[in-house]
Amino acid sequence: MLSNIKNIHRISKYRIKDREKASIFQYIFSQPSPTRKKVAADLKIRPTTVSKSVKELIQDTLVYEGEVKNPGKRGRPEICLYPNLDKYTAIAIYVVSMEIKGALINLGEDILAEETITLTAGADKRVLTRKISSMIRHLDLKKPAGSQILGAGASLPGTVNLPTRTWISSCRWPLLRNLSFDAIEDKSGQKLSVHKFLDSELEFLLINNPDYCQGGTILFHWGYGIGSAYANMGKVLRSTLGRFGEIGHWKVDDPFPRKCTCGLTGCLETKAALWALLPEIKKTYPDTPEDENEFRDFFQENRLEQLPLMENAIESIVLALTNLCKIFFPDRILIISPFTNCKSILTRLQKGLLNNIPDFARETVSLENLNKGFQGEIYGSTYSLFHSTLRNALIARWEN
Repeated sequence: MLSNIKNIHRISKYRIKDREKASIFQYIFSQPSPTRKKVAADLKIRPTTVSKSVKELIQDTLVYEGEVKNPGKRGRPEICLYPNLDKYTAIAIYVVSMEIKGALINLGEDILAEETITLTAGADKRVLTRKISSMIRHLDLKKPAGSQILGAGASLPGTVNLPTRTWISSCRWPLLRNLSFDAIEDKSGQKLSVHKFLDSELEFLLINNPDYCQGGTILFHWGYGIGSAYANMGKVLRSTLGRFGEIGHWKVDDPFPRKCTCGLTGCLETKAALWALLPEIKKTYPDTPEDENEFRDFFQENRLEQLPLMENAIESIVLALTNLCKIFFPDRILIISPFTNCKSILTRLQKGLLNNIPDFARETVSLENLNKGFQGEIYGSTYSLFHSTLRNALIARWEN
């Protein structure tokens, strides 16, 4: 959350001393028990500027003083400085399979508390509104003493109308229609920001990997569902309808179309998504988990890549990646999947993609497996809450 705070005042209307104050705060966060003297020396900022900035940071309880460094040494004592990571906290709301999870996090990206709601496929918007509001209130009670909760960020699958903050639908809960996050905001008492979950993940990746901001970047998810997000020069593209990159519901050539959770037939997800593969897998392995993180390990331990159904799934994903690449001609495709930790599957996707795109594109596109799974669903959805608050908190108040 604080990894790029020094650049929080990049826009021109902010002054040099604002940018210096932000750099000082990030330095205190990233270095072990620095002193004012060390901050000034390493950042090459005037000692008076450091002293004034630190004074304001202490007044705002963003920084606190600790022990004296090298006690007994002649001269003015040097006091160690520490960031107050619990000064601000936020709540992340996200979905894993049929569960809605909540996490209370602080400035240091520490997860301070978690809650999980397990829902049946028959849950509707009234159930979800009540359950999510209750979860937010419970997590609010677990914040550290003196901490200020900035709000909650929701990272959601399915169709999301971002301008109206409405969760229109999700294949996980067919009865869910037009859930208003205004209603959840009223019931929970917390400000809410709403995001599509792949957009949140891609935003998080762009923030933490500046190289991904060069050219075009596709984020491809092959798991419980199938979807994608796209960014050009660091900007994530979206639509006002809340649908973008919904490749899981591309129509595929299938003489015996299977009905999809979206209500239509012949969708890509019916051939390759985890929800579609699970019934057949469970005939042989009844204890197969639905959670993607748990499934990732189970898949490798039991060598499920050898199952006949995986052949058709892999071919379908190769076709999807090929067509997606021909639409955007990206510089890179980042893939998150419980299936691609299996090296043979990843290799087949890489070779299949390169064999099916034009010669001129083969040397410019890469396929990278992100084996850590999702992180942006927690940090990407809450980043804007922390960022906007810190932007104001790190404006220097002293007069020259």
